[in-house]
Amino acid sequence: LENESSDPVYGDVENLIKTYPEAAGKRGRDGRLPLQIAIDRIAPPDVTWRLFQAYPQAGKEKMKDGKLPIEVFAEQKETKDWPQVYLTFMATNLLANDMPVSIEDGTPKENSGSWHAC
Repeated sequence: LENESSDPVYGDVENLIKTYPEAAGKRGRDGRLPLQIAIDRIAPPDVTWRLFQAYPQAGKEKMKDGKLPIEVFAEQKETKDWPQVYLTFMATNLLANDMPVSIEDGTPKENSGSWHAC
């Protein structure tokens, strides 16, 4: 994904991360991390990717529904907002980030890899 975007939401997220880098790791009132909120809302790919870059640990933490972000990207059907190339890109990068899952037959298997303390 490109580092620059014409999406105004991306600009807001980028400015926030530049000004307050810790924000990507702060939980909201409902207990979710910014990456989790972006995933739940099917935010634009550049926004979701930037939040992951800013706080990769969020990719290792279960969402409110008990799923890991990798599971969401593996199970998500292609949409206009999230094309298959993006879903594959995010799943690949989450796995490359030493995720606690592996993919077998397209199905995420939890705790099959290493685990970093959250």
